Amino acid sequence: MVMGGLDIRPLPIPDRFRSENIADKQFHRFAVAYGLSQDPFDSGDFLLHESVPTAAPKASNDDWTARYVGADQV
Repeated sequence: MVMGGLDIRPLPIPDRFRSENIADKQFHRFAVAYGLSQDPFDSGDFLLHESVPTAAPKASNDDWTARYVGADQV
């Protein structure tokens, strides 16, 4: 689902998290609470935008007719 330019993806629920007392749809609330309880200074290394190499654009050799379904194929 895309909301406001953000691609919202559901987190997979780990098998070890499943419990009879907690509904599956409540998992995301626990995931947020767990994330907020972590040390913000122990998040790993951050890279500045300038230090990330620019990816080369892919060549556009795409022939759309190879994926076209014509009247003779229906």
